[in-house]
Amino acid sequence: MIYWIFLALAIVTEVIGTLSMKHASVSGDFTGMAVMYVMIASSYILLAIAVKKWLWALLTHYGKASAYYLLRLLVCCGLESHYPQ
Repeated sequence: MIYWIFLALAIVTEVIGTLSMKHASVSGDFTGMAVMYVMIASSYILLAIAVKKWLWALLTHYGKASAYYLLRLLVCCGLESHYPQ
């Protein structure tokens, strides 16, 4: 369940980065841009950690075979074309 905390932190840092980008565009201050870059980078890092923790929880809870089939289903459904050829 710790992946939810990392996901929430990723969302919060993304919002802070977006707000500081707006502040930097209005004020023209370099500090807002620096905060934006740091917050957006940390948001992606926290999101990667959340996904890694979620996958680890999936593997340990359901077992490797079940997790493998679930991930394969997600990937195959995402790559499947829904348009007629």
